[in-house]
Amino acid sequence: MSLLQVRERSMLQKPFLLKSPWVELWGRRARYLCDRPIHAADPLLGWGLEIEDLVTLIWQPEERRVEYIRGKHFTSQKLRYWVLHAFLPLVFELEGRWRMLHAGAVSVGGSALVFTAPSYGGKSTLTGYFLKRGHRLFSDDALAIEKRDSTYYAIPSYPFHRPYRKVESLGEQAGNFASGPAEIRALYRLERINTGTDIEIEALQGIGKFKALYESAFVDFDFLKRERFAYFSDMARALPVYRLAVPWDRNRLPEVHEAVTAHFEGIEKR
Repeated sequence: MSLLQVRERSMLQKPFLLKSPWVELWGRRARYLCDRPIHAADPLLGWGLEIEDLVTLIWQPEERRVEYIRGKHFTSQKLRYWVLHAFLPLVFELEGRWRMLHAGAVSVGGSALVFTAPSYGGKSTLTGYFLKRGHRLFSDDALAIEKRDSTYYAIPSYPFHRPYRKVESLGEQAGNFASGPAEIRALYRLERINTGTDIEIEALQGIGKFKALYESAFVDFDFLKRERFAYFSDMARALPVYRLAVPWDRNRLPEVHEAVTAHFEGIEKR
């Protein structure tokens, strides 16, 4: 955020020519605003996201600035949530700056370990437990990934953790936050299992690896599907991906932590 400005406006300087249909986005209706269809927009062309009755966010790329116009249900807390959790990840994805993954990520040693899961699949709960055990946070929900040659790096996002997924809240501030990028050494795709079942870690291969990545994309723009397919195909070839079967029981989180860290440390030694 030190590289960006966030500034209030009372109204649009000029209306956008195009407004997309309303869609459901993180529990609210939202629509895209621009002068061209999103797939044809120039990287230097400003665009906006209108969250119904809450706020309109406008990206000014040349100034690296987010502008906002208040709606009738506006609050500063909700503005912060929508800018950090939703709008900036969209900006970075559309600009091609980073690939955004719907994932949690923590440090183990000097590397990054990534958790993905379907919604309400336990990703934030497990990420939160790792934080309590002293691991650094890269992301609770929207992880930026940078590819350097054939190596993939986790980019720290914002230092908040959302353990209970309160609507339009960034959650709790994480004191132990990563200070810079780190190489991603493994990704674990969480699968909920019955309380008394054994924890399982199984290497995924082929299409299973690819699906674990592709299905965890942060945004699903149709015009990016071909590019995203190629990106995650390359990532699946380069990165070990595992199925992590987690008993649906908070009391067993210490066991899960022990199993994952032992497994991850084995990967680090290879």
